[in-house]
Amino acid sequence: MLDRNVKLAIPCPKCEQKIEETIARLETNPTLTCPACNATITIQAEKLRQGFQEVEQSLAKLKKKTVINLKLKL
Repeated sequence: MLDRNVKLAIPCPKCEQKIEETIARLETNPTLTCPACNATITIQAEKLRQGFQEVEQSLAKLKKKTVINLKLKL
């Protein structure tokens, strides 16, 4: 499972300032305010969750393949 405390750097669409925020916060409160230009940025929380679910599924498949490959080499 992905660590929800990892910070993502999200660029402001107005001034391109990077805003760092944790995955957990973005999932629960997807609205950010840019500290440089005060633009309001709304992250599409459902798409974020879907993306992370896909990443987790891919990591699980990779882990399974790695274990199988290791067993075959032994």
